[in-house]
Amino acid sequence: MTRPRTTLSSCLALLLCVAVVFARGEETKQVACETTAGKLTIEVHPEWAPLGAARFLELVESGFFVDVALFRVVPNFLVQFGIAADPEVTKKWQSKGNIMDDPSIGTPVKRGTIAFAGSGQNSRTTQMWIAFQDSAHLGKAFWETPFAQVTEGMDVVDRFYSGYGDMEAFGGHCPDSGKMSTLGNSYVKKEFPQMDYITSCRVLGQEAMVVAAADQAGTVQQAELALADAVVEPDAVRVEPNTDSEDLGLDGHEVQHKVVGPYMEGMGPIGMSACLFIAAAAFIKIAFMMLDGGSQRGKQRHQ
Repeated sequence: MTRPRTTLSSCLALLLCVAVVFARGEETKQVACETTAGKLTIEVHPEWAPLGAARFLELVESGFFVDVALFRVVPNFLVQFGIAADPEVTKKWQSKGNIMDDPSIGTPVKRGTIAFAGSGQNSRTTQMWIAFQDSAHLGKAFWETPFAQVTEGMDVVDRFYSGYGDMEAFGGHCPDSGKMSTLGNSYVKKEFPQMDYITSCRVLGQEAMVVAAADQAGTVQQAELALADAVVEPDAVRVEPNTDSEDLGLDGHEVQHKVVGPYMEGMGPIGMSACLFIAAAAFIKIAFMMLDGGSQRGKQRHQ
């Protein structure tokens, strides 16, 4: 008598996979960051600033945010960060060049809003800030167009060490950004021992893509390691070799691994057909949402 419930769970799992696969087409994305003061969840809004959001996600997915110093912490104003721990990484991103400004759509700066730090037109690179409070002044310049919002963990942001204060030009004694770029964390850790850091960041909701990437890697061990880093409960989902030689992927090649867990069991042919129908409907809906969103943005640009 547990079959309907198990089939429903399996159906939900399939729909989750469909949602994950097409997550990159949706408007917002969630990023989880670990810091020396605690955890943050950031919601990225490409519709606010497409270029800024894309650069931030590129930084996250490249592994940029490893021991990145929160070097300018000014209470009731902002916390600034975005200089790599390794000077060679800084050089790499400098070689990519600045990104163009995003046109402002009037997104207000609220407590937890994130935007890039710049010094003029088309000056955005890798540095950004989080606002400690609502501001009528920040976000007015094109290079300060908000692209994200801290949705969980502003209490953590409030705990970032602020004893070094603002830049020297504004009466503080925080690290010199030029020295940070050329010397990296060797300078920061020696001269500013109480500094807080972002230790890692990752985009949430990529389990299905992680499994696909692990399948390309070729071993169950690598797939399990990838899953351990994804947002799943290790005991609930595991990866096993696929023994069905007739099980082919979308590209026609044999599937080497399969995901096994309580949500993937008990799927009968009727349940599978129903789930595939629902998944197809969900995909069509997502496609129309993407097209409608693009149309709306196009209208906004021409108004």
